[in-house]
Amino acid sequence: MNNRPRRPWLAALLTLFVTGLGHMYSGCLKRGMILFAAGLLLFLAPAISLTVIAPNKYFLIFTACIGIAFAVFCIVDAIIIARRKKGDKIETKESAVEVNGEVLNEEVVKTYPKHDDLITEPYYVPQDHYFVMGDNRDNSMDSRFFGAVPRDYFLGKALAVYWSFETPRDQFLHAGVSDRIRQSGDVLINFFSKTRWTRFGLVIE
Repeated sequence: MNNRPRRPWLAALLTLFVTGLGHMYSGCLKRGMILFAAGLLLFLAPAISLTVIAPNKYFLIFTACIGIAFAVFCIVDAIIIARRKKGDKIETKESAVEVNGEVLNEEVVKTYPKHDDLITEPYYVPQDHYFVMGDNRDNSMDSRFFGAVPRDYFLGKALAVYWSFETPRDQFLHAGVSDRIRQSGDVLINFFSKTRWTRFGLVIE
């Protein structure tokens, strides 16, 4: 998952060669394709019209000015996108998490079998995105798998714990049908004895 910061000069150079290519290089694939299509249309429309109407110097000057203005806009826009504010640099090493080179001070418990498809190289969080990680670090399909989450995806904030139940630390390794039935029975039988009553109503900060 390549999410490294982009070079503005390279984005401008690519846009100069092919309209929209600099935007694609900066990760804005849809915007780049739209600008490419618009540039192609802007180039073909005058050429086609000249086959229908007699060439006119004013018409040629007008279309040339529009083409130059559009090209300048695309180059400047590509530079702005490439230079947009870079997000935090996240790097995960074993159970440790580094943010911009500083290791987070976290309490780490015993770890379990590691996943092979985790993001292990440095990851730069895009603007208006969040790098999310589950509290059950070794059993969480989080941003280490699918990348940063857009801000628009967040619906609210967790306020409090309404129920917490004590389970074996390796329970996530047993996900079969029979295991699920046995786990449900454990909840019914030991609801009162294994419920973590001290966490009931705990406010999340």
